[in-house]
Amino acid sequence: MKKIFVSSTIYDLTDVRSEIHEFLAKNGFIPIMSDYEDFPDDLSKNSTYTKCLDAVKNADYFLLILNQRYGGSKKISEGELSITHQEFREALKLSAQNFICFVRDEVMNDYKTWKNTGKKNNCEGLSFLHGEKNWRILQIIDELYCSSKEHAALWIETFSNSIELKRKLAIKLGINDFSSNYLAQAQMLQALPKLNLSINSTQCINNRTQYQ
Repeated sequence: MKKIFVSSTIYDLTDVRSEIHEFLAKNGFIPIMSDYEDFPDDLSKNSTYTKCLDAVKNADYFLLILNQRYGGSKKISEGELSITHQEFREALKLSAQNFICFVRDEVMNDYKTWKNTGKKNNCEGLSFLHGEKNWRILQIIDELYCSSKEHAALWIETFSNSIELKRKLAIKLGINDFSSNYLAQAQMLQALPKLNLSINSTQCINNRTQYQ
């Protein structure tokens, strides 16, 4: 089975990572994720940081998911980078052939604003990204676009929720039976607000899961 290293921040993507782990495992892939017990900890006796980079080298695919957190940084020879940023750079060194990237659509909108206003080293004027260093997510996207000029197989997709992410990922990985399931879920979500339900006031009318 093909191994897929999933690179992202954790705290803002806990639910998405859980869904991706289940989705990949159910479809015959081995998800490699540092927040799971089956993460290969025998690759290195060094720090978790180093183990993650070792795991990138041993994966068949590299899946990068960018949301609204840059993540904790560590000072290395290339500067002070988050582990996600360094994993991305490590993957590019190896091969872009099986490189997959998803960017939250609001982040991509902020990237366009950031690029058009001079690529400032802060989140000033951005609508989705906030905080002292989260603007550096936009640096990763910028590096992705620069890299795509050299690596034709490198591509960037946006997503608004986990269902859309899984649908697009299924296409990239050649999972053929997901599109119909996605369509059924999407139709169900669209139909829910139109239902005329007779329930008491203590029952929750809208119980759809929201993916942020």
